[in-house]
Amino acid sequence: MTRNKHTVVLSGLLAAGALLAVAPPARAGQGGGYMPETNPPVRQVQPIMDTPLRDAAVCRAEDGTYYLTGTACAGLSGKDSYLSGFRPDDFHNNDGIWLWKSTDLKTWEALGQVWSISKANSLAKPGQPSKSMWQTQWQTLPGVPDSPRVRGISAPEIHQIKGNFVITYSVNGNGTGLLRSTSGKAEGPYEDLGMITISGGDPSIFADDDGAVYWLWGNAWIAKMKEDLSGLAELPRRMEFAPDQTPGQKPGAGDKNDRTNYGSHLVTFGYGGAFMFKGEFECWPEGNYHLVYYDYLPRMEQTACKDTLIVSAKSPYGPWSSRRMMIPHGGQVTVFDDGKGNYLSTFSGSDDWAAFRDKAGIVPLVKHATVVGEPYWWCGAVVKPWYPVTLRGAWSRIQPFTDYFLRDLTVLNASDGYYYLTGTDMNDGYLHSRPSRDKIGITVWRSKDLKNWESMGLVWRCDDHPDSKAVLDRMINKNYLITYDIEMHYLKGTYWLIGCMQAGNHWADADGMRVLMLRSTSGKPEGPYEWVWKDKTEWRLWTPNVFQDDDGKCYIVCGGRGGFYGLLKDDLSGLAGPLKMMQPAGDYEIGEGGHIQKIGDYYFWTTAASSQPARRGDYIETMQFETYDLVYCTAKSVHGPWSPTRAVPWCGNTRFFQDKQGQWWAPYMGGLFQGPWWDRPSAYPVKVQGDRIIPER
Repeated sequence: MTRNKHTVVLSGLLAAGALLAVAPPARAGQGGGYMPETNPPVRQVQPIMDTPLRDAAVCRAEDGTYYLTGTACAGLSGKDSYLSGFRPDDFHNNDGIWLWKSTDLKTWEALGQVWSISKANSLAKPGQPSKSMWQTQWQTLPGVPDSPRVRGISAPEIHQIKGNFVITYSVNGNGTGLLRSTSGKAEGPYEDLGMITISGGDPSIFADDDGAVYWLWGNAWIAKMKEDLSGLAELPRRMEFAPDQTPGQKPGAGDKNDRTNYGSHLVTFGYGGAFMFKGEFECWPEGNYHLVYYDYLPRMEQTACKDTLIVSAKSPYGPWSSRRMMIPHGGQVTVFDDGKGNYLSTFSGSDDWAAFRDKAGIVPLVKHATVVGEPYWWCGAVVKPWYPVTLRGAWSRIQPFTDYFLRDLTVLNASDGYYYLTGTDMNDGYLHSRPSRDKIGITVWRSKDLKNWESMGLVWRCDDHPDSKAVLDRMINKNYLITYDIEMHYLKGTYWLIGCMQAGNHWADADGMRVLMLRSTSGKPEGPYEWVWKDKTEWRLWTPNVFQDDDGKCYIVCGGRGGFYGLLKDDLSGLAGPLKMMQPAGDYEIGEGGHIQKIGDYYFWTTAASSQPARRGDYIETMQFETYDLVYCTAKSVHGPWSPTRAVPWCGNTRFFQDKQGQWWAPYMGGLFQGPWWDRPSAYPVKVQGDRIIPER
């Protein structure tokens, strides 16, 4: 059974549906620029057919026909049917290789089984030993000596090499081999050229423009092949990163052969799935050979995500550039073009956060520059665009509140019937030219339904107080945000605006920032606001938030280089005691921003950070891999002790809020590289279950 690639299947809208919208299908890609288009058609990647399949591989033949194969599940039989008594989620046992074809990437025709393990030996020529004998052996999985004995073809790929079709394959990762069509047709029949390597899995083949053909397998081994493709023509080489490009090192950190421990495994080129293609890309100086592979990255609540990465070089042997994220949760893939200059990739989601699992999908790829500061950190020769989203969840059903560029969001559900939205105004001289002086300050938005938002305009200007006016005098001509991380609270019978003001080159400098503690003198959200903070300002007070406990005491909560909190004076004009450090259980990263709120019987401390255990590698690489999540801990007291960290993907520096119908949300500003958009306000539905926040999945 096949499914149109552009069919969007939704299970129904969630509660509080004002935030959720069914979006039209995404286009094949978006190029140029550094921001997604206004109101992008957000949706998730969809399976292209219902047949269970892992390690999906697509080849576009010379006649324009697309051919699809992959690791088949146990019990797959005939063209597209199953034998009873087999588990469709067992991909270690199967009887060979199946093939499908399409002319439009939408409708796929099953060509049936093109190779059978059980029949392979019978294909041997009379009087000659079978080259397929090794396929028939039942073996344990490599590296798992106590696993059940299995037998199946894993990770086959179909390629058209020198005018003929070949299929690379492995037998459960215990060696690699190659099949060749005897008819010149993709559907075969095929002959087995035999075992190419006695160990390893995930084989692939690459034909260069000069006629040389290379065999790739495992976690980035490579060797040139013989002219007749019957074996290797040279000793295998392990592909390596260029000096200063090794994951785990900062630029200039030294020996390229150092392999820093990253999470639970050593970083080389990842776990496997190496696939090479060639392409010239504008603003890509690191070479036109591109290698994609998968690795398990400890993102998303320290879950091992099977992500697809990309590196580039000027030679098939490397050395290779710093790795970039190509497709989050993409798994083992192949890259192909559509004959019109567009690149696409297969999608083989196989981790718990993937949009779907164990079925084939296709994701468009776009070309991005690599230069830091143009004007953001675009990295990678080809990467997945913001959409389609490859992460499981409600991402295809939410839309931005507004086109306005706003990040570090908070939403206040006020008693006057409105929701109030504040954050970091990215239009304040950061994405665009600095506005005129009389327009620099704090803007507030409001809505009655979380769908239709209106700007209340500037409710406070930096020129309204001598301290902030003096800061503006020296910062107005510098390329910094002036005010940021602005939050609205209702405390002690009135509205408050709390946040930061940039006062120097870096917030951690001795005079680098100012605490904004502004109180409405009218009791109304539109103000006017007066300056309240009279205490010192230091780096530990960066990105402040105020929490009022059940006993009426108010605490300032901050985050930058760790988390800090301290008791405030009754009028919130300064500290009433020392700042104390906050620390989650375990060795996990604490990022910027700090909030405490009480939900039920638990105190939730939220901050923004990558959900990786630590930052590794050069800056571009870590920006690629981290997801800038809302990371939270819980405790029974405002004083802790705090639990280990958990995460809500991509929501960043914010706090949870409950709408007027009782639904909980996490404000969402957009993922840096992996979300459906960037720096536009929205909210993501979550559920509160005791001390856990469960993102809608």
